[in-house]
Parts: sequence; C-alpha cells; structure tokens
Amino acid sequence: MPTEPAGTAVAAAPRPLPERVLGAAAPLGTVLVLAGIALVGLLDLLPSSAPLRRTISHYALTDARWVFDLALLILAAGSAVILFGLVRKGVTRPAAPATVFLGLWVVGLVMVVLFPKHDWTVGPSMSGDIHRIGSALAFLGLPIAALLLARPWLRDAAARGFARVVWWLGLASLLWFPPLIAVIAYYGPLGVAWWEIFPLGLWERLLAFTEVMAVVALGWWAHRIPANGGKLQADTSIFST
Repeated sequence: MPTEPAGTAVAAAPRPLPERVLGAAAPLGTVLVLAGIALVGLLDLLPSSAPLRRTISHYALTDARWVFDLALLILAAGSAVILFGLVRKGVTRPAAPATVFLGLWVVGLVMVVLFPKHDWTVGPSMSGDIHRIGSALAFLGLPIAALLLARPWLRDAAARGFARVVWWLGLASLLWFPPLIAVIAYYGPLGVAWWEIFPLGLWERLLAFTEVMAVVALGWWAHRIPANGGKLQADTSIFST
C-alpha cells in the first residue's frame, strides 16, 4: 500500500465555521448598525452642528469627517452582516431582488464615504455628483428591499410578525419622500432656494432613522427565525399577531 513520503504534510480539509459563530452574525450586525447611528447622533450634539438645516453628509466637510466616515462604514458593515444572516436563514435568496436592493443600500453607504458631497464654498465637483448617486442608492435601496423582502412572508404563520414590522418600516421610509418632492416641484421652477425653506437636515435624519430601524428589524428577524423560515420559537410574541 503506498504511503505518504516522509516529511510531506497532508492538507487538512477546511473546517466549516461553527454554528455558534454563524448564528452570531445577525446580533453582531444589529449591534454594529446601532453603533453607527449612535455615532451620527453624537455628531449632532456638537456645538457647531445644525441638524435642522445641514445634511448628515456635511460632517464630511468638517474636522469630524473621520467620525462620520467611521459611523457610515460601521453601519454598512453591520447591514452586510445582517444581509448574510437573512440569506443564511432562507429569508431571502442570494440573487433575489430584495437581496440586490439591500446590497445597494450597503454600496450606497460606502460611496457616500468615499465621495464627499459638494463643498459649495468651492463649487460643484465630480465627487459631489457621485455622492448624490450613492445617497440615492442607499436611501431608495433600503425601503424597496424591505418591501420586497417582507411581502412573501406576510401570510406566513411563522414569519408574518417580523414581515409586517419590516414592511411598515419600509413603507414609512418611502413616505418621507413626497414632501421633499413636492417642495422641489413647487419652488424649483420659481428659482427659489427651496433648501432654505425646507428643513432638509431634519428631514434626512428622520428618513435615516426610519431606515435604520428597518435594518434593525431585519437583524432581529434574521436572529430569531430558524433556518429556512421554519416555526419560530415560542418567545417571539413581540412580533406576534
């Protein structure tokens, strides 16, 4: 019988990650998401901040840029981990539209970090244009993902409680857009600086908060539901009907 030559190392088969590690993905992602939004909240407490008027991205033009960048990267990482948990549990498929749109939320957040907004004291820039694209991907991708992901589960006995929370938060996120669109449509043709009339900073923060709560709900869903969307554990009454 042939034997391995002396001194030859036999490659060990890669060990799969322990179930305990995989199961911690959703809670870890949720903690990261909450940490990211908490850092943004701390920035709003700075004496120089103007949260009613200035957008969150304005912090990228200040000395606090590193905190802003860190906050969004933590938020993006947490969202990606939650997405992994959702796919692993069978709540969504890897190539499903909901997965794609949730991925766009993550990509959009990273683009916002890499490409700061226009610095109007200097003038428009390509970075600012790309920043707007990233913002659109993030702010629109998340609510669409929430609606698409929740819809198939709304009639499922095991998951409908989670699905309803996610669906309503996705819808609430989209409902923040009509007031902004109406203001732009009315004042834009008149040549009025609508951003001086509309509290854009407050609007963006309310939108961001609603969307982050949707991500947190997705994280809770990914944590509590068994693999393949099976029967939920008995102590999930917080989302029960």
